[in-house]
Amino acid sequence: PRYNVLLKDDKHYPYLRLTTQEKFPRLEVVRRVRKDGATYFGPYSMVKEVRETIRLIYKIFPLRQSKDKLDGKLLRRPCLNHQMGRCLAPCTGEVSVEAYKKVVNEVESFLKGKNTALLKKLKLGMDSASQEMRYEEAALFRDKIHAVQTVLDKQKIVSTALQDQDVIAYCSEKNL
Repeated sequence: PRYNVLLKDDKHYPYLRLTTQEKFPRLEVVRRVRKDGATYFGPYSMVKEVRETIRLIYKIFPLRQSKDKLDGKLLRRPCLNHQMGRCLAPCTGEVSVEAYKKVVNEVESFLKGKNTALLKKLKLGMDSASQEMRYEEAALFRDKIHAVQTVLDKQKIVSTALQDQDVIAYCSEKNL
């Protein structure tokens, strides 16, 4: 703006919030970190990267996308994401808390950068599908592997600490 001589922006960096305090956690994009029992990942430099990461997570992990408050009982019929295999449908009461927690732990380890096990699992799935001549399924695994690797290359900062931190890096090269 014309009179913004200090060049200040009222927006904060985006974070990914995994609502681990809920019975059936979900992911959302937030701009402020609060002490509410949820797990935060970030800050990210661009919202586009965050949305791309969420899209990838929903493609790989069957995590719920609805904002309903769930307690494990039947709330409604399964959504389209469940029919496509992208949600375990906790809103229908079909999935146990323990089974859903396994998926949440995988998402958490993915966002923390512990992705070697995930990549191995995807590569094994791709190899077994191609061995059994299910080439369409193998191509889906290949696309997921590629998506995971591109997100890993773009992700720069991961911090869940609720404190200010200064980071300094220094690199020098000798001419040979």
